[in-house]
Amino acid sequence: MNYLELLLRQTPFCQMLLATVWDGLDTWRRIDLFLLCRRRRLSLPQDVLQKAACDPNAVVRMLAIRHGHFSNQDNPELYACLKSDTSPLVKAAMKSGSWFMDAKDFEPLSHIERLGAIALADSLTEEAFAKFICDGLKNGTLPELEAAELVGEYVRNPALTENLMGEPEDGLDWYSLTKDFEAIWNLTTCTPWPVHHTIAWEFPLSNKNDPTGEYVLSDKIIDNMSEQALEALAYRQCRPLLKKLQQAPEKFGKKIHDAASSGADLHSRRKPAPDLTALWQDFDEFRTEIRVALEALKDQIAEAASRKRGLFG
Repeated sequence: MNYLELLLRQTPFCQMLLATVWDGLDTWRRIDLFLLCRRRRLSLPQDVLQKAACDPNAVVRMLAIRHGHFSNQDNPELYACLKSDTSPLVKAAMKSGSWFMDAKDFEPLSHIERLGAIALADSLTEEAFAKFICDGLKNGTLPELEAAELVGEYVRNPALTENLMGEPEDGLDWYSLTKDFEAIWNLTTCTPWPVHHTIAWEFPLSNKNDPTGEYVLSDKIIDNMSEQALEALAYRQCRPLLKKLQQAPEKFGKKIHDAASSGADLHSRRKPAPDLTALWQDFDEFRTEIRVALEALKDQIAEAASRKRGLFG
């Protein structure tokens, strides 16, 4: 039997089992449990979350906050304890559930709180985020290095990009997603290359929800992009840019044409990427089996040592 599966089964009995064994888990197992639940979109019992929120390890407390719901109404004492927690990781987690609707929402936060809020967030308003980056650089209130780290944190949070690429509920939602998509790409026109290089190289070029098959970057954005960003997009085979290269090749430098050729060669040789979901599940199960085996071996060694002491003591 897969005992990890038993503990994570969403039934009253199995959740009672998990609450019973929680105190015996080490820090890494507790972290593994949270990350696995996040990947599989599973919930944890409230009493486990309350224990985790008081854990001596700040990472466990941080994950408990992001996985659960703690309010002043439900548990004033625990909520006050979390609000006064001195760990920057916990502070960031407490901010990560906020709605960042305006650029000013980011201003009161420290840099580590901003990083954590973005890294742990499931959603935010991209237009507000982009405005905060642009205004901060323009006004000198946001150092270039911090801006680059914040942008990188946003681009590399899969929950945010998946949310942006999600299925729109209606025409208004589609319009909002389009504007947010453009707001991120517009950072390649108004920020230094160190700030927006992760966008150019890693941010999605297409959106499955657009009737045409992709959000087409406007001519205004492409025409005002940095040269480095254009090279990255050419290498990534961005269709709107490739069309411009064909229609007006003289408008683009040799580096951009070379990048497009290199990208085309790589694209023609590239094999389809495998589905990693099953691999992750197999790895989780294998890791659990290895840990169970190691624990059993440790118990056997301890028992043998105890018997030896009994014989010769």
